[in-house]
Amino acid sequence: MVEDPLLRALRDEVRAEGYYRPPTGRMMLELASHVTLALGGIAAFLATENLLLRLCALAVTTTGSLGITTYSHTASHYATLRRKWANELLTYFGFTFFWGESATYWWNKHVVGHHPVPNVIGADPDADLSPWFALTIDEVRASRGLLRFYYERLQCYVFPFTLAGMVFGMQSQGWSFVISALRDPARRSHKHWIDLGVLVLHYVVWIGVPLLFFRPLPVLAFYALRAAALGYAVLAVAGPGHLPLYASCIGVDEPTEDLLLRQTATTANFTTGWLGRWLCGGLEYQVEHHLFPKVNHAYYPRLSPKVQELCRQRGVPYHVCSWDRALWNTYRVLATPKHLEPDLEALRLPVPAAAPGNAPDAVDIRESLELSDQTA
Repeated sequence: MVEDPLLRALRDEVRAEGYYRPPTGRMMLELASHVTLALGGIAAFLATENLLLRLCALAVTTTGSLGITTYSHTASHYATLRRKWANELLTYFGFTFFWGESATYWWNKHVVGHHPVPNVIGADPDADLSPWFALTIDEVRASRGLLRFYYERLQCYVFPFTLAGMVFGMQSQGWSFVISALRDPARRSHKHWIDLGVLVLHYVVWIGVPLLFFRPLPVLAFYALRAAALGYAVLAVAGPGHLPLYASCIGVDEPTEDLLLRQTATTANFTTGWLGRWLCGGLEYQVEHHLFPKVNHAYYPRLSPKVQELCRQRGVPYHVCSWDRALWNTYRVLATPKHLEPDLEALRLPVPAAAPGNAPDAVDIRESLELSDQTA
């Protein structure tokens, strides 16, 4: 894979400006606010019998839990805190302890598996939703009989309900990964043992301890409700990064060697205010995150104009959309799956002749989306 010289120069500039040094104090304060919301929501849920107040408390704890997850996502890239061990500790805390998701599975699936090949069907594990859902027309056409009928007519209606079980699915996959690694002397490491211990601790704290004070049914029901709500919340911030129609899917044989083009064509941003940025933890800047995964998300708003300028100079897409439109197009892909893009070079845009300081605005998909909505 070829790295663009301008991208390499931007990496050097980013390093010189100190963007690779996380603002530790700010990160810890914001993380503490998420933990406070998550635990406070649980306490409020237990303290009242009123259904409406309990729903509000569930929303509060889900918001806090989502914040913990997004900040732990940054930590899994070693970018939340300055020490490697501190980032790993936060990853175990946010994913394994709080969510019940294996941290080692996450590192393997997302950091190692997804980031180098986003939306490469057959290589990117995050883009593999089969056999439950088909993201591309090619997957639909390769199916037969009832499965094809399901993909064409039903999957868009089934998808919203399955999000309630997304956390449980990832927990199950994580357990399988950890057990498999521990049984293989060539693979297992101390990280897998730590992961196993924290996974056990997760169930002790979130199920075992409550059973000492409450009846089993309410304890299990609340655990399931919290996990289901988190599934919807995670999709709301992570889905718009790669699922929408305008984020290209490609095959393993796509010939382009341009790293910049591959990352920008398959990735998308969405816009939000300061509250959304506090909650999303950088996931609204997926383009910047994929090009600079070890830069702390606090710097992405300042880095974004530089990345947009780079994309203009190289004629590569820079997808950005409002959050509500991004969510709608995340869902639309289940009703109208994407074509596999055979050659990303066809997506290149004209390089502006004007000087960089007078270059036109960044490529914005909102206008094209409005036109597509009118003709759909």
